[in-house]
Amino acid sequence: DGGNNRVGIGTGSPASTFDVTSAETANTANFTSTSGATNITLKSSSTLIGQIEFQSGAVSQIVTRTANSSLALGSNNVQTLFITDDDNVGIGTNSPSSDFGFTPLLHLKKDGDIAFVLDNATEKFEFCMNNDASSLRIGAGSKNDILNLTANSNGVIGIGVAPDDEWDTFTA
Repeated sequence: DGGNNRVGIGTGSPASTFDVTSAETANTANFTSTSGATNITLKSSSTLIGQIEFQSGAVSQIVTRTANSSLALGSNNVQTLFITDDDNVGIGTNSPSSDFGFTPLLHLKKDGDIAFVLDNATEKFEFCMNNDASSLRIGAGSKNDILNLTANSNGVIGIGVAPDDEWDTFTA
């Protein structure tokens, strides 16, 4: 489509500057380098803004190349995982933060109950919080709670049992 400065492969009516249409189910396009790494470089005018690079025996990368830029991954047209330009990770949030005055390395945000689970072939560690933030469980092994903290609406905390407003308070 020379009138619109568009190139089409597999289509006579390209919808963008470069449009590839294929009925191929395995590979729509192949990128081969005979010198090691295979790169796709993304530019805005003459400014490098991103790069996709895969190589055998070394670190492969998908990176942004501009300051103050985050990288987002997602599914179903929803961005879910964010890597910020200061190397923090947000899952469900694009700006990892904490109410404790520091920026966390990892910030999980989700509507509803949330759990952070570390699991390998022999051990399991769980950190769980229910939807209304009234219960916090820390467990290990086969779902055995190590610590179960539950708070009521008055801010009274029960350790291992439901809180009772009549409990004595302790100060350290």
